[in-house]
Amino acid sequence: MSTGTQPGQTVVRIGSLALRSLVMLAPMAGVCDGPFKRVVRRFDTDSLLSTELVNGEAWLRGSHEMAARAVLHPDETPVALQLSGHDPDFLGRAAAKAEAEGADLVDLNLGCPAPHLVNSGNGAALLRDPAAVGPMFEAVRRAIKVPFTVKLRIGWDETLMTGMEIARIAQECGADAVWVHGRTKVQGYGGTADWEAVKAIKDALRIPVIGNGDILTPQDAVAKKAMSGVDAVAIGRGAMGNPWIFKRANHFMLTGELLPEPTLAERIETARLQCHYLIEELGERLGVPESRKHVAWYVRGLPETQPLRAAVNQAKTEAELNVALDAYLEAQPDLAVAADPALYGTLVDPKWMRYK
Repeated sequence: MSTGTQPGQTVVRIGSLALRSLVMLAPMAGVCDGPFKRVVRRFDTDSLLSTELVNGEAWLRGSHEMAARAVLHPDETPVALQLSGHDPDFLGRAAAKAEAEGADLVDLNLGCPAPHLVNSGNGAALLRDPAAVGPMFEAVRRAIKVPFTVKLRIGWDETLMTGMEIARIAQECGADAVWVHGRTKVQGYGGTADWEAVKAIKDALRIPVIGNGDILTPQDAVAKKAMSGVDAVAIGRGAMGNPWIFKRANHFMLTGELLPEPTLAERIETARLQCHYLIEELGERLGVPESRKHVAWYVRGLPETQPLRAAVNQAKTEAELNVALDAYLEAQPDLAVAADPALYGTLVDPKWMRYK
């Protein structure tokens, strides 16, 4: 399906932000770090990227981890900085800080189901109390001139479907768009995303709606957008080990042309690059262990990966990682083979949902 719009043209506006891609990176802790965003930008310059979730209060109080998550590089733009929290004063001040640091958009998280986040009253916990969110939204809106969005789920559980109510509150409080994940908090990342519920929210709002949930291929992006009428789509788990998905999905949505899957060799070399960026940023002691999950994601659907994953899990240095990757490449008879798209998003390391 083609929209008639050519790549490189504005296809969606969120407040004052004109975007040239219908596809966005859904924020994910442990995934949307600087090294990953740098890799995505090698293949796609147009999609809206996002930081990992930044606890606004902790960031203002000097948390080194939150400061690291909030670092924005010039080549990341357009990029959203995603905040969590529930205190209007802290959220307003954190939003102003995000704008000052160069965020093109500030997003407030009301969707993350990670236990540490929910237990502290943030993220998806706020779905249980719609009456509390208005002052938070108003504080952020007053504090910044850049676009402000809210990311939420369709409800807490099947008996508390508050997504519609909160989306309407966000609109009335001046939010420029909402991101809607078609699952409840209780579902976590299991089951199937309810795109009928996403469509209902889209139909009820005047502001743009970004749909999220179970988009693993360009074909998924086209189908979900067509049935729901959302203005754009966001991809989370489908991007893990798959930085090509943004350009491929947007190109398919705009032109109807399906760009080829990356080859086995391209996947391995891109995994190597991301590991290098991680180690460059974190050092070998932290960067090598952090690289292991990314390698596992990059090789989903490729043949005979068990020896590679075992060697990577034993590696202590970047050189040892590279030896493992080289050995895998040398053992493969066909470097042009592509991964099986049916396996995208199926290998979920629980570390990616961490929240400290």
